Amino acid sequence: MAENGQGAQTTEPTGAEPHGTEPTEPERDWKAEYEKAIAQSRKWEQRSKDNAAAAKELEALKNASKTDAEKLADATKRAEKAEEKLADYERRAERAAIVAEVAAAKGVDAEWLGRMTGDTEAEINANADYIASKLSGAPIYPSVPDNGGRKAAPITREQIDAIKDPRERVRVRAQHLNLYK
Repeated sequence: MAENGQGAQTTEPTGAEPHGTEPTEPERDWKAEYEKAIAQSRKWEQRSKDNAAAAKELEALKNASKTDAEKLADATKRAEKAEEKLADYERRAERAAIVAEVAAAKGVDAEWLGRMTGDTEAEINANADYIASKLSGAPIYPSVPDNGGRKAAPITREQIDAIKDPRERVRVRAQHLNLYK
């Protein structure tokens, strides 16, 4: 800032627009930007397809150049993995059958019994006995201190008006018409 002869200060222009507005950039051509991005995407998509085709060709060449022993070894590995999966499925199915049978025999929830550890029938039977012993001591009905002697508190108009669901509110109003006389 510079001072003029009378001690007053003047401001130098800062290049800003009046009223604090800055000059804006020219409007971007969004359609051109979009089309450029699409073209770039298509280019990379084509490169990816070309690479996939090249990878398939390479795999075919590798397989063609393998000896019979290598091909046999690969087939053996795949067969062993398949046998492992099959054995695992059979173990699971056998355990599920044992759990269902023991649960029905002992009167225990099969889902609870299935979550417990143990794969043999003896272990599953022991688990079923444990669950049954814990459940046998539990009361069937909840404990009520006043033996059900206390009545429910009467409902008020404010409580009915506070019900959010309009159908439920109308149903409750119909049951308590005496509040609206």
